[in-house]
Amino acid sequence: MAVIQGQDADRKPIFTLVHFACHVEGLSTGVLEPSADFPGYLCDILDRELGGRTVFLNGAVGGMVSGDSKARTHAEARATGERLAREARRILGMAVPPRTARFKLERHRIEVPMTNQKFIVFQKLSNRRPLIQGRIASELFHLRLGDAEILTIPGELLPEVSFEILDRMRGYPRLIVGLTNDQLGYMIPGYDFNEGEYEESMSVGPAIGPMVRDQAIRIIDSAADSKRFKLPEN
Repeated sequence: MAVIQGQDADRKPIFTLVHFACHVEGLSTGVLEPSADFPGYLCDILDRELGGRTVFLNGAVGGMVSGDSKARTHAEARATGERLAREARRILGMAVPPRTARFKLERHRIEVPMTNQKFIVFQKLSNRRPLIQGRIASELFHLRLGDAEILTIPGELLPEVSFEILDRMRGYPRLIVGLTNDQLGYMIPGYDFNEGEYEESMSVGPAIGPMVRDQAIRIIDSAADSKRFKLPEN
């Protein structure tokens, strides 16, 4: 978990970002009602205890990254939210102010071949955005907020790919935010793409994992090469 808090001149919280990789599926699929699930309970608790507004950011949730709860009920979702709120408070107790004051947001386009026939049919039937010569367009965002470095991913990135990207990031903390601005399904490393498996059936194709990884690394390295984004030595 990573936690970032913005404060006003009197050190009162304006916002709290809580980043944690976990599918938001604390409730059973039989519960037919609008719900914010465990992030809703987490945010309500921190809003009440800290002040300001809390925002939950998900991470690399590919590979069935799910919570280990006793049952998919509101009681268990609330218990999960409470545990995460306690951990967020613990992390904030160790927080340090940033060494730099900056805000920078960059948008990067990506086009990925769509070879999953089910996805292609869905694109046509749903009249969604058209393919570009067999490719689907999406975007990644790179954000610097103080010392923190944040990269958004338009789908469900498998953890092993996220580790490769995180290793190249220079900020602190380092956040990969999944399911952001788009949902292109699972993003699987090329060496582990096996046709016929569930996650592969819910991916646009084998190219997306390597392409997202390579594009992310180019974005990160380009930002690091700029003097504007280098952290001070002291």
